[in-house]
Amino acid sequence: MKSIGTILAVIFLTIGGLVTQSAAADRAEPVDIENLTIMDGYEPGIGPAMGQIRQVSGKVAVVHQDQAYGYQAFAGMDLFKGDTVLTGKDASTAFKLNDGSFISLSPGSELTITQSVYAPEQKSRSSFKNMI
Repeated sequence: MKSIGTILAVIFLTIGGLVTQSAAADRAEPVDIENLTIMDGYEPGIGPAMGQIRQVSGKVAVVHQDQAYGYQAFAGMDLFKGDTVLTGKDASTAFKLNDGSFISLSPGSELTITQSVYAPEQKSRSSFKNMI
């Protein structure tokens, strides 16, 4: 059963763009944050940043697209297309996408940023995220 925080995250995501809760289609299994290899240091993802972590509490990791390891999340960490944000059982995080969407994840969440397009000159924005 999803917690109230996770349900609220889905509501926020729905306001900010399209939410698909079938990330399993993109990956055979959800990532287990407790068994995830966390690398020392941090290497940014590929392409332009799509958002930035604003708050971290507890064990929160970011896994770049096509990587089998992650990085410990920290305030100010940039997020990129294909990044998956994971929260541990007693953790939470909040981040802001470039289109102005603010997303909070409760304990035990997994969210992948599949696309975020923001064109302020055209007053257009769209975000696609997968959430387990």
